[in-house]
Amino acid sequence: MMRLVPFALVNGAVVHPSVSRRELVEQMAKDLVRFEAFNNENDAIRSLMWTQRYSAYDIVVLAPNACQRAFSLTCDIVGKEMGRS
Repeated sequence: MMRLVPFALVNGAVVHPSVSRRELVEQMAKDLVRFEAFNNENDAIRSLMWTQRYSAYDIVVLAPNACQRAFSLTCDIVGKEMGRS
């Protein structure tokens, strides 16, 4: 018979205390823009895993925020380029 062991919830910061969550999301977003992998969350997670710069836990938790930020960065870039013409 299999015995289930309760899983302790994670307490504390998602990322290392020396790096703020906002900075980490910003770094992830810039990587997603570079990889053009922000339209699909699964692609974003795979791309961020490939970089090996972030922990798997941080990627899974922060990927949706990074996708939103990457989309925002892309809109800013497109707006600036359209403003030039």
